[in-house]
Amino acid sequence: MPVYTINRRQFIISASGYVLSIPFLPSLVRAANVAENIPPRFISLRTLYGQPPQIFYPGRPSTKLSDHIYFQSFQQGQTISPVLNSNFSSIAHKLSVLRGIDYSNNGHNDEQMLTDGLIREDDSETASSKWSNSLDEVLARSSVIYPSTPQQRILRLEPSTSVKYGPKRGYSFWNGIEQPYDRIMPDLFKKLFPKSNNTQAEEDLQKQKQLKAVDIAKDAYDKLKNSRKIGSTDKQRLEQYYDELNELENKINSVTAKSCNIPDSHTPVGNAFEAYDLGIDIIILALSCDMTRVISMSAPYFGALPGENGSSFHGISHWKYTGSALPDEGFGVEKLITPPGSDLENKFKRMFSWTGDTAAKLMTRMDSITESNGKTMLDNSLVYWGNEQGGASGHSNYSPPIVVGGTLNGRVKPGYWDFTRRPFIHYAGRDDIHGAAGTIPYTNFLTTLANLYGLNPSSYEQNGVKGFGYFDLGLRSSYTFRGDNNLRLTNAELYAPYTSTGTNRGKNVPGWVA
Repeated sequence: MPVYTINRRQFIISASGYVLSIPFLPSLVRAANVAENIPPRFISLRTLYGQPPQIFYPGRPSTKLSDHIYFQSFQQGQTISPVLNSNFSSIAHKLSVLRGIDYSNNGHNDEQMLTDGLIREDDSETASSKWSNSLDEVLARSSVIYPSTPQQRILRLEPSTSVKYGPKRGYSFWNGIEQPYDRIMPDLFKKLFPKSNNTQAEEDLQKQKQLKAVDIAKDAYDKLKNSRKIGSTDKQRLEQYYDELNELENKINSVTAKSCNIPDSHTPVGNAFEAYDLGIDIIILALSCDMTRVISMSAPYFGALPGENGSSFHGISHWKYTGSALPDEGFGVEKLITPPGSDLENKFKRMFSWTGDTAAKLMTRMDSITESNGKTMLDNSLVYWGNEQGGASGHSNYSPPIVVGGTLNGRVKPGYWDFTRRPFIHYAGRDDIHGAAGTIPYTNFLTTLANLYGLNPSSYEQNGVKGFGYFDLGLRSSYTFRGDNNLRLTNAELYAPYTSTGTNRGKNVPGWVA
């Protein structure tokens, strides 16, 4: 017997006295698209100084999909690298690591994580410029993200213990103006979660747990179960439907961990690192209560042992390559900082791993929250952990580390995506080692994120430039590699597949979008 589907109005009419074809009922429950009730969320976390390839990346992905596109999946429980360490293991299979996507600006690229950093008056290399709108600000103003007015369009935070430690430059921009960040976490906590909000927040959460289609179906069941018009076979089907209905309802009402219960107090903040933890607590509460769907967090402080903080870290981040010859042993054998196991490498592991742990805490907390579609908050979101620059030797614009947790409910394919040409670039002027030269402009990565959230290009394209911003070829030096002149390419040649036409500027990152 075929299974039919009907719309809500037809279902109500049937429940009011018409003969009801029972077999559609289980389908109706299974077709209830609870995923539509899951808000689209974007969370970004920015850290500084890039990541040394030696301790950040695993070996080159094993599967070659095409020229300069390599891929491999991660397994749950896997330790990916010394930085993407065991703290990420439970969510390793939900991570995307993207390598070979290049900035166009050199130097400290604090502002560039969610924008190209530039607005061009025209398409020339010499036109005047100013900051362009950042992705988080575009999302915060989008009716796609917020069909109705939210309590907080965007939450920007840079956790600290005092304003004396900041501010650093933010990375959220609108109409050329840097947007303000909250830095004192106890003050932000009080502002967002006054005690009087508790009761209303819990009521709002309970409303979110209600599935209207289920309520309608229950009402229909009550009206039909004693009807003399329904035969014994249909009554059995109705009972089967009711069992499925109860199972679904119990599943919805048993959603765990997503609690809007606001604590009466918070843990005191004694240093910047405790401030990070409170910042993560605030993020989880704000997302759980659907107070906001767009969050940008800056985390500029380092520290794993006493004295290892931002002030002492900057100097050693400019390590030099002092060997007699570059150790060009191919991808995955990148002995660039110092020999493995050395004191300096171990120090870098402590510092960069500590920063990574902040990202891991946020992502694993989100992954512990099951939502009404049976997936976790992390599954249903994108959490982008980015850096201001590429490798930690020079202020590189090559391959800034990109880690994305979650899939936005299955819209991206997690794993290790490598789009590079060579494992590193040597800058002889200072004996700096820059990160691997990529093949994809960073603006195409931002365009991809915008497309994943269903944004209309008119909401982010500016000054007639296609895609999310302008990739300035003139701000980059030509691609070179010491000892291999055959790899000398102009920037126009290197990035032509993504910059030569307006259509190319709007391309997605290949393969990653599911």
